[in-house]
Amino acid sequence: MTIMNNSNPRRLLVVAVQTIAGPSAGSELYKKSQEQDTEFHLLMPVMKPEYGMTWTEAQADKDAEDRLALMLEFMRRAGMKVTGEIARGDPVAVVRATIDAKGPFDGIVVVWRQKKHRLLYASEGRALADELGIPLDEVRADPPAKKSSIENADKLRDAFREWEKSLR
Repeated sequence: MTIMNNSNPRRLLVVAVQTIAGPSAGSELYKKSQEQDTEFHLLMPVMKPEYGMTWTEAQADKDAEDRLALMLEFMRRAGMKVTGEIARGDPVAVVRATIDAKGPFDGIVVVWRQKKHRLLYASEGRALADELGIPLDEVRADPPAKKSSIENADKLRDAFREWEKSLR
């Protein structure tokens, strides 16, 4: 694995676990982009949806793709440099694979909504970051949507338009 430290621009891997960032988490990412020139790579692990007893892998992929598209839209509209992808598999393993394939990164930022995701990254994610010698930050998501699927993208866009006004 390659690690980059003290280089400009800073590169951060943002892992959004079954969520979109929401305004307060978006503000944290925006703040990081204003501290120094920063490039973000957004990773959406594909996970079992939180809704219904039955689901398909295609549904899980689409949910992750929809969340990724909205986050890329929001972050770019806020002037952040961002790329992104979805990845299927164990969440910590996909982070490691992304670092191997897309690194180097100067840090990892985990955006979580459910406590079980925070605990996963607090233990396994922290161990991975320590192994790599890069910082791991965590940000609690506060999305206007509570499910892992995007049911009303217009409502989310409205919430982010309001958030964008607060940046000015």
